[in-house]
Amino acid sequence: MRKYLLMLGVALLTLLLVACGGGDNDGAQDSASDGNGATSTNGDDYVVVVSWGGDYQAAQQEAMFKPFEEATGIRLIEDHPVDIGKLKSMVESGNVEWDVVDALGADIPLMVSQGLLEPIDYDIVSKEDMLDSAVKEYAVDIDYYSTVLSYNETEFNDGEEPQDWTDFFDLEKYPGNRSLYKTPKTTLEIALMADGVAKEDLYPLDVDRAFAKLDEIKSEIVWWEEGAQPVQLLSDNQVVMASAWNGRIATAIDSGQTLNYTYQDGILDAESWIVPKGAKNIKAAMEFINFASKAEPQAGLIEKVQYGPTNEKAFEYLDDEFAKTLPTYEENLELQVMLDADWWNDHFDEINDRFQAWLLK
Repeated sequence: MRKYLLMLGVALLTLLLVACGGGDNDGAQDSASDGNGATSTNGDDYVVVVSWGGDYQAAQQEAMFKPFEEATGIRLIEDHPVDIGKLKSMVESGNVEWDVVDALGADIPLMVSQGLLEPIDYDIVSKEDMLDSAVKEYAVDIDYYSTVLSYNETEFNDGEEPQDWTDFFDLEKYPGNRSLYKTPKTTLEIALMADGVAKEDLYPLDVDRAFAKLDEIKSEIVWWEEGAQPVQLLSDNQVVMASAWNGRIATAIDSGQTLNYTYQDGILDAESWIVPKGAKNIKAAMEFINFASKAEPQAGLIEKVQYGPTNEKAFEYLDDEFAKTLPTYEENLELQVMLDADWWNDHFDEINDRFQAWLLK
């Protein structure tokens, strides 16, 4: 009887271990979901990449994600949308499900200050052929987009089109409503350049001077909050000029609309690859960033989204005439200024409070 009970106890213990996954069994593995029920084993044989969804992520999939898998054998699991609050919660809980995130450049300084990011491993990620501004301690820029002065060509005679932000503020020469993005960021820069401040002297921003300049056209401003709005406002001739993102205007032009824009004094901002602190697959994450930063994958993306590549050699894979329309084409790049994300991170809250109060005056 004692032998029988002993054997029964061993059997029950065995069943318990199997049900619990075998304790320290070498075959036990963590898993990550791709959002569709699929899982991948923990380790550097996969990488979870998060982007913005829609056409942009579809373009990344064709230009970067699939070619990366084919070139490296590392499985890439996609997720979307980007959510910085969710990333912060993951890091703080120690349960980080994402490995690489496509973040807006303006969001990165705050994440760095909160200790949410891994430093980029430049032993894996090559800086070769990258713009100096694109390689940072905690981020590698994917592409640049620009806030540009845009207009409808039907509103102007040949040779009379607005050339810069000074013209944007000239109500006598160019009467009528004009449109600006409803945020102090880029709006203050525009006002200061219109008031004669040179690009290289913009930062630190002279906030009082910027608001004084904005007062001059406040009654004529139609504010926009989504990227499609300035395109619609211009197309419907509701405004004579608008600040807008270059990609939106370029897409409208390609569709046959009579819009145009200038890169003169455009304000560049970035989308960037980052790696959350505590990511499970850091080595694979760095390998992906290295691959995605190469010239050919960048060119494949830019052909579809019309932003500016950060790898200078990407232009060798692009049609010359198309390349000349992009914000980081050498001649266009020289006309523009880079948004100082670090300065805005330090000052945004106080200036935004003032901006919101100014709007209500």
